[in-house]
Amino acid sequence: MYTRAVISAIDRDSYQRTGVLIAGHELLKTNWLDERNENCLRDLLGWFNQNIPIPRQRRWKTRSIFWFKGYDGEWVDYFERLCRFMCRWYDRVEVLETRKPGYLIYEDDYQVAAIPFRDTFDPSRARY
Repeated sequence: MYTRAVISAIDRDSYQRTGVLIAGHELLKTNWLDERNENCLRDLLGWFNQNIPIPRQRRWKTRSIFWFKGYDGEWVDYFERLCRFMCRWYDRVEVLETRKPGYLIYEDDYQVAAIPFRDTFDPSRARY
């Protein structure tokens, strides 16, 4: 099973709903956060940047979207904390799960990048 969390905004490159990691980085560019919330978000995103491989962009296409593999491991706690944090700033954060994320164009121990099939999305119940 593959998992990702999204907000309702559509990503201009993939034409899919924007993932919470991208949305989090975009939120840091705004002036919406006070110092405490900005530090909290930087800490959460920093954990992902330090612990989850970041592939070089030429290894994946801009239309691809990233999915976490499974739903276990240390990353889950940070993922859930990030989702809860993002709920404060966006009207809805939805967790999606699928067995077939699309055409795989990148894979490591934690994640895959895939260009989605037409029927890829089978939204799970919203957890946040």
